[in-house]
Amino acid sequence: MEWGAGADTLEGGEGIDTLRGSIGDDILIVDSGPDQLQGDTGSDAFKLSKSNTASATILDFSATENDSIQIGLGNSAILLQASQFNAGAGVSTATTLAQRILYNTSTGALFYDADGSGTQFNPVQVAGLYNKAVLSATNIYLVL
Repeated sequence: MEWGAGADTLEGGEGIDTLRGSIGDDILIVDSGPDQLQGDTGSDAFKLSKSNTASATILDFSATENDSIQIGLGNSAILLQASQFNAGAGVSTATTLAQRILYNTSTGALFYDADGSGTQFNPVQVAGLYNKAVLSATNIYLVL
């Protein structure tokens, strides 16, 4: 699904979708399925479900364009704190109770963990960043 040159909001449905924004600040929303997301130019927001069992692929994340990743489908976005983020080569599990978002810089895999290093929940891969972009806590929001 593609749209014009404005600030578009695109939402995938069930199954495998390809969502492509264009010029402007686009919002691309994953519903279910292994969707492919491309924001193109502008400050794009990629909105992902915490429980997406078939993770999305973000093709062109760019921190320099002020792109953001929003994890959760609620209405209230809270910027991730540095203590809630763990990134590095081979990272796929939390090392503290505070960590909620994990990013494997080698593969581009992005995980959500509901209880950090707790034992009640396992990390769920919510997306893969195709370009293995530089990512920090300042690019990610938890949406409640």
